[in-house]
Amino acid sequence: MIHPDHALELLASTAKPLPARAVSLSRAAGHVLAQEVRARVSFPPAPVAAMDGYAVRLPEACGQALPMLFTVAAGDDPPPLPAGGCARIFTGAVVPEGATAVVAQEDVELVGGQVRFPAQISPGDNIRQKGEVFAQGEVLAEAGVVLTPAHLALLAAAGKKRLVVHPKPRVAVVATGSELADEKLTRGKIFDSNTPMLESFLLLSGFAVAAKARVPDQLDALQKTLTSLLAHADVVITTGGVSVGDLDLLPQAVQELGGEVIFHKVAMQPGKPVLAAKVGERFILGLPGNPVSALVGFRLFALPLLRALAGFAQAFHEPWTPLPLAGPVSNRGQRVQFRPARELPSETGKAVEVLPWKGSHDLKAAAQATHLARLDAGFAGQAGDRVLAVELYRPR
Repeated sequence: MIHPDHALELLASTAKPLPARAVSLSRAAGHVLAQEVRARVSFPPAPVAAMDGYAVRLPEACGQALPMLFTVAAGDDPPPLPAGGCARIFTGAVVPEGATAVVAQEDVELVGGQVRFPAQISPGDNIRQKGEVFAQGEVLAEAGVVLTPAHLALLAAAGKKRLVVHPKPRVAVVATGSELADEKLTRGKIFDSNTPMLESFLLLSGFAVAAKARVPDQLDALQKTLTSLLAHADVVITTGGVSVGDLDLLPQAVQELGGEVIFHKVAMQPGKPVLAAKVGERFILGLPGNPVSALVGFRLFALPLLRALAGFAQAFHEPWTPLPLAGPVSNRGQRVQFRPARELPSETGKAVEVLPWKGSHDLKAAAQATHLARLDAGFAGQAGDRVLAVELYRPR
């Protein structure tokens, strides 16, 4: 049995970003960019009007009335503007060659078929200059950035259609246990709560479930399922069957599949039996069947693993924050406790309440949690003492 910090170090040492691949712009949001992106064109690609008005030459237009020679709308390729006249122009339209300012329509007066301009007009007024946002060849996004909708708008404006990103890992979820019921609950059976919990946790974290399965406590069925899923999934997350009982079959299945165990059993509560292994380049993460243990194990081990495979920097460096306790709490055991907790407002800002619980099966306590609080072995704290806490549902 190893310390949870050491288990995370071992897992981190094996988790490298998945090979990069090109995807369309519409599928790139939330992915990590694998190559820097340079602008194919400048933006704006030509000088354009910043508002509706009149394009003029300076200084001839200052205080003068000029005839309107033509109109320019967005998308037009206008002719040059001759001396002695002006052009009606709309927002986003290319400024005609020769024009040096755009005068807002509310600042002019229409007099006898001509346009009278104010005396004070400055060169460049109301013109968005070519390349003022970015120039052709400029680096717009560095490798490692997590692509947002605004990034994609920027890169689309630069003429990009496809981007090279690290793909999100394909994840399969397997619930093991002959006690799991489908529709009708009979004596000795329970409903499967782990699959919907993990599936929704994955979705909230920006990952999709590529496949899911339910397997009874039978070695051949488990091996067959794992073999099938590992052919397509980068990570298979299982629940149950990971401890030391006669029907805890995952360790044996991993061994017979030729897997390399990264760790098995961690000095933590809940979630002590957790197992991590590799079969070739694929990962198996075995979480305990008790639902709070599965929840904690997913948050501590599965989420950083998935983020690392997806190319996120510092995926295993979680933002544990010291927060004051809302009340007394202690850990008299020999293992590190990761307890469901919730953030509360306090007079000094924020505090964290470690929730009362009945153990690793207490989903009611877990449903109230916003954070996990870390209580090291022997910890005893009073209200106001600080404890490390991390958001349970980390934003994607």
